Amino acid sequence: MSESDIAERKCHKCGLTLGFGTMVKAVDLNWHSDCFACFDCNTPIQGEFRVRNPKEQPGRVELLCCPCDDRLRQEALANVPLCKGCGQRITSGKVLAIQGDKFHPECFKCKFCG
Repeated sequence: MSESDIAERKCHKCGLTLGFGTMVKAVDLNWHSDCFACFDCNTPIQGEFRVRNPKEQPGRVELLCCPCDDRLRQEALANVPLCKGCGQRITSGKVLAIQGDKFHPECFKCKFCG
């Protein structure tokens, strides 16, 4: 790789030129060492991390430290409705909403005749 190729590389997070300073290459992308941090809490990534690809921004890669990723997943699950019939979360498919209660279609049955 030539010096001009190196000088033209840009940081995935901030978009600025990487130049010849310290950089990190992860998930096939280049980052300034200061930009290689959790997207949510901005703590520098050291060791294990997770990757999020936001649906609303194709091609964007966000790094998350494991505690933030775990917390964000728990918060997302808290917004997923519980089925009144079986008590499980309704994570995919159709949701039947009747008088404020939510059901998997296969769980909505007459309580008298099943």
